[in-house]
Amino acid sequence: MDTVASAEVARKILRFRTNDLDEAAEFLRRNFVDHSRVPKARGPLGFDIEAAATDRCVTGSVSFAIPSTVRAANGVVTFHLPLRLGADYRVGRRHLRSAPDVAVLIAPEHAYTVGTPPGDALGIQLDPSLFRDGIEAVSMGRTRRVALRSIEVPLSPVESAAFESLVRQHRAAAGIACRDAAGEGLRDLECRIACWLADRAARLTGLRTASAGGREAAELVERWIRRHASEPITIGRLSAVVGVGPRALQKACLSRWGQTPLELVASRRLELARRLLATAGETRTVTEAAARAGFTHLGRFAVHYRQAFGESPSDTLAGRPGRN
Repeated sequence: MDTVASAEVARKILRFRTNDLDEAAEFLRRNFVDHSRVPKARGPLGFDIEAAATDRCVTGSVSFAIPSTVRAANGVVTFHLPLRLGADYRVGRRHLRSAPDVAVLIAPEHAYTVGTPPGDALGIQLDPSLFRDGIEAVSMGRTRRVALRSIEVPLSPVESAAFESLVRQHRAAAGIACRDAAGEGLRDLECRIACWLADRAARLTGLRTASAGGREAAELVERWIRRHASEPITIGRLSAVVGVGPRALQKACLSRWGQTPLELVASRRLELARRLLATAGETRTVTEAAARAGFTHLGRFAVHYRQAFGESPSDTLAGRPGRN
């Protein structure tokens, strides 16, 4: 791997190749986001990434030689555009499909599962504050209080070419900034990228109004779910926790997390179950992990777990460190 950084502003050019799944996962965790990846075929992984990263924007290309199921969520605005084969995404109960002429936008902290095919894809990640600046610019300053949805973003052939060009330009500008400690041109380019992407999201109703109170309620209920995941949870109980009605809470959670309150409960329970199954010393059986995570029906738990992570709970348990 080659990494170049400037002391003035965090700027890195990342190049990394490996056929080892653990090495790829560690590289992505260290530089981008923690996630799970389960290969769906045998053979060399063929992980190859080239990216340019600053404190506000990451652009690059990534390729894999074999298909995988990925589960992730991060705190930035993410756009994925495949160059050959599309991918299927699931955010809560919603299904999104990318293609060479359809990018997928993943909103900050929206947990998603994606089946990634072999081949290459382009990616752009923006700090939420930079994207909000882009929203304000394209909306002529009419609003800054918006919530972002995870959506499909159809692109014309000209727009697909422009997406690819923006990735190349950002990588070139970041490389120049690393060598010469120049930053203004790079900053201007990142603002143009944010505006370009915000304009397409706005045209596709990827933005909707949000209230500070709704966001606060959604974040409060998410923290409460994490603390009480093993307990019986109903929409009535969640509403009582935050002091708002079920309809208001549903709107707030869809806006903030891309999921209804009960979908959010299931998502956080699945994440807890995976941690228990994957961590040595936490649990001895799948049944124990499911119960500690709040699942009462083992069969349904196994089905939802496989849908989220691409493998069975027993596969995760068998594959954790220290277990023969």
